[in-house]
Amino acid sequence: MSWKGILFLCVGSLFMACAPAKKASHFSQDIIDLRNLMVGTFSSYLQASQDSNFLSIQLQMCPIWLEDKYGVWLYVEQAASDQLHKPYRQRVYKLERLSKNHYISKVYTLPDEKNFVRYCHKPFSNFPLKQDQLILKEGCTVYLEKIGEFHFKGSTKNNNCESKLRGASSVRSEVEITKEGLKTLDRGFTKNGLQVWGSENGLYLFLKLPTE
Repeated sequence: MSWKGILFLCVGSLFMACAPAKKASHFSQDIIDLRNLMVGTFSSYLQASQDSNFLSIQLQMCPIWLEDKYGVWLYVEQAASDQLHKPYRQRVYKLERLSKNHYISKVYTLPDEKNFVRYCHKPFSNFPLKQDQLILKEGCTVYLEKIGEFHFKGSTKNNNCESKLRGASSVRSEVEITKEGLKTLDRGFTKNGLQVWGSENGLYLFLKLPTE
């Protein structure tokens, strides 16, 4: 090989050695897709306007603790559409990948929930809580499977999610997630398997609202 060829190889190798490496994501693209599908404001208004068996409810989810390299976190708030400042459910979800196409959403409660009302509408700031202040709802983890592009579906397992609401002993949750929105069904059951709260007419349909 000529000295020019050797020089060319050396210079090429030098440039490749100095080229910045691509920044690797800490999470799989699927779990990022799942998070992005879940983030936003969702409403069951259209369903409620067409079927009196359903209520008009607004559901909001926004990402928190974005600097965490080991978990994807969401703050979740649910309220009647005419009482947005009085949410009846506030939670934190942690999304994790179990294996290819299989994920979980762990469910946590927060202390002093009133301090977080309408958090998703506030100017971006660090979530005013430490992770070790959350309380894991044992048995309430939702197991999700990716069943198509931007399409996830899952539920809780084994009736182990405890509930004391309206005489129930456990709650069962089902969810389906797509680009259009969410379909959800939460039902409370007694120890004898009698349903005491939740929809008796199928899943709630929450359509994703356009971003402001």
